[in-house]
Formats: sequence, C-alpha cells, structure tokens
Amino acid sequence: MINKEKINEITKRIESLKNLIDNSTPIPDGIVDLEKYNNSPIKLLWILKEVNSENDTDEWDLRDALKDLKTKDGMKKGWKKTYLPVIYTSYGIIHNIKWDDSDSIYKNPDMVDTLKEIAVVNVKKFPGKSVANLEQLQKSYEQQKEILKEQIEVYEPDIIICGGTFDIIKNDIIKGENDLQVIKEEPFSAYKQNKRIIIDAYHPAQHTITQEKYCDTILYLANVFLNRKN
Repeated sequence: MINKEKINEITKRIESLKNLIDNSTPIPDGIVDLEKYNNSPIKLLWILKEVNSENDTDEWDLRDALKDLKTKDGMKKGWKKTYLPVIYTSYGIIHNIKWDDSDSIYKNPDMVDTLKEIAVVNVKKFPGKSVANLEQLQKSYEQQKEILKEQIEVYEPDIIICGGTFDIIKNDIIKGENDLQVIKEEPFSAYKQNKRIIIDAYHPAQHTITQEKYCDTILYLANVFLNRKN
C-alpha cells in the first residue's frame, strides 16, 4: 500500500517551489485517488509535460481537477485533447480492452472515473502553454527532477507511460543495460527493467496517429510485458 504521509510530503515539496519560475504558482500532481490507485490491479503512472494554463497564478491541484472531470454526458470541455486518450488507454490497460471493444465516455461517462485509478505527473510543475517549449521543459526537469524521481519511487507503478517525455527523463529511469528488455511496436517503444514497464509514447494530445492506434499500441506493448492476451 502506498504511504499517504509520503504523498503529503511530496505535495509540500511541490508547493515549496512557489516563485521558482517567473513568480508562478506550482501545480501539485500525482495519484488522483489513493484508495482507488491502491485497489487497481495495475498501477499506472503517466508522465506528461506541463499543465496548459499559461500565466496561471491560482493555487490549485491537478489531482482535484481530474477527480472532477466527469459530467452526465461525458467530460468537461478543455480537457479532452489530452485526457480523452489518457482515459481510453488507461481503461484499456486496466481492463485489457482494445479501442474497438471499449465503450465511449459519451455512452458510459463512468469511464472517466478511470482517472481516479491512476497517477498523472508533469515534468514541469508550473503552468505552461498548449505547445511546450522543450528547452524550458529540460531546464525545469533539471531543477525539479528529484521530486519526480521520488514520485516514481513512492507510487511504485507497474507501468510508466511517458507522453512525449521519455527523452527528457530516460537517463534517470533507465538504469543501465543489465536485464533490460526492449520491444518496439511502431511508432512506440517499451522497456522492461525488473518488474517495471516503461513506454515511450507520443504526448496524448498528438496528431500524428489516430487515437485508436495510440491507445492500442500502448495496450499491445503493455500486454507483451504483462504476458496477457487481448
């Protein structure tokens, strides 16, 4: 079981970053709902870039926002571009269901509650733009990476999905070549080290491939390493 006190300590560390970058207010992230994450059969951690909320100085928590995304006919506007693929992909992995066999959140809004079973963190703990500046992301990561490394350690994820962030953090999460298994399923790659799976994927808001291919490719890579059939 994940230690709640350690999670609270991480939140305080994120909050202590205030005014580190352009007088901005940091946005805490992490496990969305601790009880549901602990009870999930597969612990998923998404590592994304930054929150799209430019010039935001309000104090708020990404976890609270994700808990409150569900509406009676789907999910709140403004979040779908990134979090619709996150929902479908996470739901598919947890329930071993391909895109074509999955419900739609518009027919089954309860699928949005899948967000409560996962963890979502950002490389940059401060608000950013709709298109991330890679140089700024790298700089932010170097300043804040000890927090992200602690999040990975405390959350003990079975699967880490890097949404356009693998190249930034790979040197800190891939430890040498010993016992490292690698598999590619174009256009993504996956790595298994010890019992953990790390997937190098596009950011979920990408436009390069269809959402179906995005979700099913990640599911395929997860299933190969989980030794599951779909």
